[in-house]
Amino acid sequence: MSASQSPPPPPPGDLPATRGPASPTGVPLAAPALRIVARFVDTMILLAFNVLIYAAVVGGSGGITGDYDEASTSEILLVTALSLLVSFAWDPTATKLTGGTPMKLALGLRVVRAADGGRVGWSHALVRWGVVAVWSLVPGIGLVIVGALLIVSVFFLFTNPRRQAVWDQVAKTLVVKVR
Repeated sequence: MSASQSPPPPPPGDLPATRGPASPTGVPLAAPALRIVARFVDTMILLAFNVLIYAAVVGGSGGITGDYDEASTSEILLVTALSLLVSFAWDPTATKLTGGTPMKLALGLRVVRAADGGRVGWSHALVRWGVVAVWSLVPGIGLVIVGALLIVSVFFLFTNPRRQAVWDQVAKTLVVKVR
């Protein structure tokens, strides 16, 4: 081989599967910015559903612009239950059945088990959701704890080598980029 020729490329089996951090199966981990965008849009969609639920239950004939100051305890409990049901369908159910929330899937992201890169089970999906959902039910301090969890999770997305948010660490999951 002359000095001007480069050596042949390595065989395909010797090429690295990804650039940057990867799951145990070699699939690249999701970029922090994509995860943040997916979570933000999922949250905005859920917020819209919650506003509609609240308007339907409490608004009465006033519709979405009705007077909500007079909501009864039973109406607030019904709104809370319906909101949790929608959130449950959106996050853990979608994660278990399809591998992610609608926005994660739209952005080519998927939630997998950290140990082996396999599909998540109900326990993984419920724990990921529950880490935040449980605190959202606690009046007052719950909102502060949810905010702290989100801030710490964003920090972890950029500093943790496995790009795991708090809920990923507790549930032993990773978010990967599949397309």
